[in-house]
Amino acid sequence: MQILNAPSRAELDHAHARSGWVNIGVPSMRNFLYLGPVKFTCWLILACSSVPVHLFFNSLVFQVAEVRSGFGMAIAAESFVKGAQYYEPGASLWNTAVPNNCSSSLSSELCKEGLFGNGINGDMSSGIIDPVTWMNKTSEESLNISRAASEASTSWQRLDPADCRSNFLYCDKGTGLKGYRSVVLVVNASESNASGWKRDEVFPNMMKSDDKFWDDMIPAKEMSLLWYYEYCNIATAFDNGKYYNTCKTSLGFDQITVKSPSEVDPKNNTSDSTWSFSFWGPKSLKKHILKAQIRGGFDANYNTLNVSYCLAEKEEQRCKIGVPNLLLLVALLCVLVKLSQCIFVIVRYVSNGTGDLLVTPGDAIKSLICRPDPTTTRMCTLEMRDVQFTWDRLLGASRRYKRYRGEAYGVEMLHGDVEHEFLAPQARQWKAQRRRFFRALPINMWLRTYAILLAVLIAAIYYFYQATGGKFQAYILLTCF
Repeated sequence: MQILNAPSRAELDHAHARSGWVNIGVPSMRNFLYLGPVKFTCWLILACSSVPVHLFFNSLVFQVAEVRSGFGMAIAAESFVKGAQYYEPGASLWNTAVPNNCSSSLSSELCKEGLFGNGINGDMSSGIIDPVTWMNKTSEESLNISRAASEASTSWQRLDPADCRSNFLYCDKGTGLKGYRSVVLVVNASESNASGWKRDEVFPNMMKSDDKFWDDMIPAKEMSLLWYYEYCNIATAFDNGKYYNTCKTSLGFDQITVKSPSEVDPKNNTSDSTWSFSFWGPKSLKKHILKAQIRGGFDANYNTLNVSYCLAEKEEQRCKIGVPNLLLLVALLCVLVKLSQCIFVIVRYVSNGTGDLLVTPGDAIKSLICRPDPTTTRMCTLEMRDVQFTWDRLLGASRRYKRYRGEAYGVEMLHGDVEHEFLAPQARQWKAQRRRFFRALPINMWLRTYAILLAVLIAAIYYFYQATGGKFQAYILLTCF
């Protein structure tokens, strides 16, 4: 592109004859006023093809971090991970599809508000499980719970409550869950010091018809070490820095009061080293959401769960390399266009030696010494300010000098060929001046360059700020597997 922007000797002489000048050694749009249309067209094609190359080339190959789109979560007493007896779906009786009677006065308001999710369960997450699944010990859910009970204490990683909350509720500060596939929250009920729960104690005032429904899954008087199990789905919301966790309403958020039942803002995570939460929100209990779904008679003293620690199942991460085919195609096409243009430039302007291109100041000095410019001959100390000063004097002259504008062409007036008192060349003493490095380029060129750079930088910061939701951190795409 610099070769295409560089003038030839003939183009330089033509510019001088028109009282103009060209820039040598630096890119300049001004040069195209005196260059041919072929050069400008080739330069424009190279410039346009460079934009996608610079934008997409660094994005062609990238690392894909294996971030989970979900994890299995069990809430249980400590004896659960030591092999003690448990019953599914857990003492909370939650995450199980049950019939709803929306015709009753108690349930009608809840049904209208959509608090039953899909119409058969109060849980608004996507993990609602049919009762038959719990009774099938070979189902995926039952096998996951069984594996957690038998392996968690021996091979799973222990996390303190703060780390557990950060990873599994706030998804590692919103960057995605990495390196874990399941977790057991070891908790103690706030009311009872016993390790486990009995259904007739958690739901002491359950109706007989409801009690009969649950007897097939969890005996009323048997101790169960499992409180709750669900497979949690997670996903990133790239527009606002938040993300979605379908287990949100099971980890301390009231599904009636929250704006979104699954949207979680990582900025809400606290630095508290402990973790205690209400399994059902106070407003949900006040609206009798349990009684409307044959889970009535709940003892609210069991609602608060204190997390002692967590056991998380480690998962080996596999690094992958991604290549977007569309971006690769665009980049390859642009490279082919640039290659064809480079070959054309080399053949036409470089290899055959035609054009006498002045690419660097050294090229111009050599050319002008060997073959002086006819327009500026005898002007060995001519500077840009001399030309500008002469034109200022000419344009500011009185009316009797205006006829000279048509008689003289450009800086030929400086030769003295046109007789008038203020345009004849004069001898002057050479005075060495102190030059600054930044003065090598005109001030307007510095201003244009840094103005463009500043505008691009401000735009990049603005869009990056919008993309990250106000947090300058990298968000990793959640991959489903």
